[in-house]
Amino acid sequence: MTSNQKCVSLLLCCISMCVKLTKPSVSLFVHWLYTQQLPTSGEEWARVIECEYSRTAHCELCLRSYVFGDRFLAPLFRRTINNFFVKCMQMYYFWQHCEQGIVTYAFTNIPPDRPILQLIADEYRVCWDHGLLFEGDEDAFTPVQQRNLPADLLVRVMEGYRARNLEASPYNAKSIRCYLEHATEQEAEMCNKLHFIFDAKKEHGQFR
Repeated sequence: MTSNQKCVSLLLCCISMCVKLTKPSVSLFVHWLYTQQLPTSGEEWARVIECEYSRTAHCELCLRSYVFGDRFLAPLFRRTINNFFVKCMQMYYFWQHCEQGIVTYAFTNIPPDRPILQLIADEYRVCWDHGLLFEGDEDAFTPVQQRNLPADLLVRVMEGYRARNLEASPYNAKSIRCYLEHATEQEAEMCNKLHFIFDAKKEHGQFR
């Protein structure tokens, strides 16, 4: 790490203590700031954040780093984290590698119009449908933890089941929903999937 990187890292660490952000998020941001990319392997993740790598820690780091990018007005970093998180959800189930605390943190600190929250809710519904929440794995989400889930999450899940029972049920399929944060409106228009549109007055969103 160069002297400039150390200065930036030290400054961000001081700021993070003031706003209760974690050092791994700061380390990841500094790495991204100088390389313009995220780590590409578990070993590199562990080296960058100076912590042991696990999927549980990985999920938490992504969500905390998303909040970091949002609070410090770093939209490109935030978008990079969001889109990386979306790709991770295509490889494994978030709800088998998370804890109630980080879910509450996400729904408390991320604005409700962001697609990443809807992705978490939709993943919950998929795991529930396939019985993946009660597999007995020590990292699996437990019934006790589920009782303390954020109300907004549960509302989104119920809305998902309601939509599935309507005539437009095909639009409820995850395969045709886009959870990415596009850089421009033009990029979003070129995407052939549905996007999450949030109505602030109704405090409700849907894919269109």
